[in-house]
Parts: sequence; structure tokens; C-alpha cells
Amino acid sequence: MRYLGEEGMDTIPQITNTLFPGGTPADSTLYVRNETFRTAGEIIATSLAQNGPTSNFLDTVVFVTLVNLDIDVR
Repeated sequence: MRYLGEEGMDTIPQITNTLFPGGTPADSTLYVRNETFRTAGEIIATSLAQNGPTSNFLDTVVFVTLVNLDIDVR
């Protein structure tokens, strides 16, 4: 992963193993409260914005749920 032209540590495998074991989000309110999920999203978005690797770690069902606008999450 590169940040502003400098080599950076590749954290996507660590994100995958810690936050999305087995392709589904970890069942942890701590990761929500301390904004770990948000930070992981920002790291992945930064990588993509800089033509870095895509993250292909979400289970298909999780991906479809995230992009399905017809699901009522209320």
C-alpha cells in the first residue's frame, strides 16, 4: 500500500483477519465504539483512491447486504 508516494505497511491482511474473520464482520461493539471499523474503511478507501489493491475479503452475502439499497435496516 502506498501513501502519498511512500511505501506503507500493508494492513489489509490484518484488517481481514481481525475485523472480518471468515468474511463476516467481527461481533464486537468495541470495534464500533472505538471506530476501528471506520478506520479500517478509511484505510481501504485510501488504498483504492491511490490505485492500491482492492480488498476481496467479504463473504458474498455480506457484500450483497452492504450494497442492497432495498434492505430496511431500521
